[in-house]
Amino acid sequence: VRKLQDFESPCLSLKAANKHGVHRIVLRKAYWESSFDEDLLEHKITMNLLYVQANSDIERQWVLATKDQLSHLANLRKKNSKREFLRVSRTLKYYGYMVFKPCTTDYLAPNSRVIVAAGQLELNFRIQVEDIIKEGSFKITRMRCWRITTIYPNTNGSSSSLSVEKDVPQLELSFEYLMSKDNLQWVSLISDQAMLMSMCLQSMVDELIMKKKGKKFKKPQDRLKGVRNGGPFKPIVRESSQGIDVRVRHTQERNNNLRVHSPEDQSAINKAMGSVKKQLSKGLQPKEEEETITENDAFEGIGDDDL
Repeated sequence: VRKLQDFESPCLSLKAANKHGVHRIVLRKAYWESSFDEDLLEHKITMNLLYVQANSDIERQWVLATKDQLSHLANLRKKNSKREFLRVSRTLKYYGYMVFKPCTTDYLAPNSRVIVAAGQLELNFRIQVEDIIKEGSFKITRMRCWRITTIYPNTNGSSSSLSVEKDVPQLELSFEYLMSKDNLQWVSLISDQAMLMSMCLQSMVDELIMKKKGKKFKKPQDRLKGVRNGGPFKPIVRESSQGIDVRVRHTQERNNNLRVHSPEDQSAINKAMGSVKKQLSKGLQPKEEEETITENDAFEGIGDDDL
């Protein structure tokens, strides 16, 4: 599963991906703040897209609901009351979250199995410890930075706290988190969706900064104002406007998550992605694992009042 970049042609990318198996293009909303749904509810087409996505997330249990809530939603579905269905869905736990495949973390204990979900300005961890599921949340405003590292099997001097189970290189996402005042701690995950997690973090940071500056997502009519007002011609490009995000995924990976919105291409992430692809294609074995660190512009320190 990956997000299509702004410079890509969905048709050409899908054609290229189908050379290595059957893939499909999936549409999802391209933002994290659920209050932005209100703008999309004004239009029949975008409201229907939200409705389809909400149904899909509930069916695959990305969104959690009680039996009474599910029964109420079923009645609304029968009545074809899409607006009310979405209003109720927005009250459910994990609505609007991106849920990733189970992976491995060093949080609480080394090599712990965890389900990670991104949304509401946080990474949510559900870790299985013996017969108990423990839940924890890591706010993006308390992440000082994060990095993507390529972990190679049998690499001497590896700094990773996680073991590599496969015989192929794997990606590790690590973030430095402010656990308490003056106490920063690294938390690591090994997942083949580490790049996707990193892009989710970056898009949440970008959206938070945009909101703090009082800016809004651009609408199609905003892009054409320059032309209508006699302004200079500008090529029309696909921006992260309030609607839809486009991505490609393998049809056999039904439980894989789909990428949401990233306002701009992140140069550091692109460099890491290019480095990984280059090394995998050439079969190179670097001396040490390679990484890139992304600084978090939304990082906020903890004051005495927060303790």
